[in-house]
Amino acid sequence: MTMHIALCGTELCSVLDQRGGLERCIQLWAGELSKYCRVSLIDLCPQDAPAAESYPEAQIGYVRCDNAFHLPAILSSIGADVAHLHNRPLIRTALPTLVTFHNYPYAWFGEAPIDRSALKESMQGRYMTAVSNALLTKASEMIGTDNVKSFLLYPPLSHEFFQKDHLGGGGVLFASRLMKKKGVLEAIEAISLAGASPRSVFLDTITPFLKNTQEYLEMKKVILESGIALKPAALGSKEMADYYALADVVLQIATEEEGLGLIPLEAQAVGANVVATGPGGLRETVFWPNHYLGKASPRAIAASLEYFLSNPSPERPKELSVYRQEESARRLFQIFCDLYSRSTPGNH
Repeated sequence: MTMHIALCGTELCSVLDQRGGLERCIQLWAGELSKYCRVSLIDLCPQDAPAAESYPEAQIGYVRCDNAFHLPAILSSIGADVAHLHNRPLIRTALPTLVTFHNYPYAWFGEAPIDRSALKESMQGRYMTAVSNALLTKASEMIGTDNVKSFLLYPPLSHEFFQKDHLGGGGVLFASRLMKKKGVLEAIEAISLAGASPRSVFLDTITPFLKNTQEYLEMKKVILESGIALKPAALGSKEMADYYALADVVLQIATEEEGLGLIPLEAQAVGANVVATGPGGLRETVFWPNHYLGKASPRAIAASLEYFLSNPSPERPKELSVYRQEESARRLFQIFCDLYSRSTPGNH
């Protein structure tokens, strides 16, 4: 019998949206997993879903769910064998379930406060994966490991990035949501100190569930006053690859813990140089000859930017092979096979 996997999005935006990093991961996994088994996408944010009632790829099922409370019934109606949740460990499924964490605990509970006892109860008998070792360690601390089997799962990178040739000549690219915790102010100062403001670009990668908050408008105003070009977000991997290909160096800053950091990985897959600074899983995304600076001042960041602007070293690090979409999905399929073979209805 062919296993049927249901990959569930979150309530924040449609699982079909191209702008969210988590959603792009789900879409890439779905496409690759469909080569091994039956796959359905479950949209938990149907009000933001495209008008189409089916997924563009005919071999992948698509179902809307207007409330996570109804998810067990929907999974039963489509005949799913296992469920895949993302950043939402409290959702009930009534099936053998894998929960993948992409972000730190602040992102697991939506608007609700963190409830450790409910978290541990909901994860009993489930499998969990996280996209970095740092995040997996944190999740294990929160949940415990007595009744939860855990794995590191590298997120998938689209073929679009590996197939793009790096050109350079475009100065510094800072691609991020326009938020203080994403290092916008530090990036402006570092780029200015490096003397690269006139030929650099801020790419506003605002995710689809974020509105134009006061903070967003303030950050946008500061960028425009800095003389650095501000461009709207690219919608898909192909457009992002075009930006990376033109950049001399891609800058990524985080002032709070990041689960990982897709932008440094994508940029390196194109061959662009990367400078990154910040806590959490971000340190795991930067490979030689690129620079991870830990917690760094704008002046230290500027020194690294100046180095790569003067000494470009375009390189596709060999370490990125495990992030290729087919390799990531192969690992994920193996985890699902283990979950399905070891699970019984009594576990859920």
